[in-house]
Amino acid sequence: RANAHAEEQRVARLESEIAATRRSLAALYAGESLVRGAYNNVCSELENCDAEIAAAEQKLVALQARKDEAGRAAAAKKAAASVERVRVNVHNATAAVVTSQTTVRVS
Repeated sequence: RANAHAEEQRVARLESEIAATRRSLAALYAGESLVRGAYNNVCSELENCDAEIAAAEQKLVALQARKDEAGRAAAAKKAAASVERVRVNVHNATAAVVTSQTTVRVS
């Protein structure tokens, strides 16, 4: 009879352990579901970041090209201004020579 009582206690402990294990398993499944959801969100965010990075890299390339073009345009304007100054100086020098030759002839 004591043996039967010990077996009943053993069965009760095992049932209690089974119930606790089932609760733990349910909590693990719930945790797994949360982690998978978070993982999917992170993956989605990473894809968004990759797309934003690609767009920013393209914008950087385009801006660099615009900057280079603006630099070339500024250099061309500087060169044109320099050529214009030389042209004006040559014109003024030519006019001065013509004026001095005319002055010499009139004298």
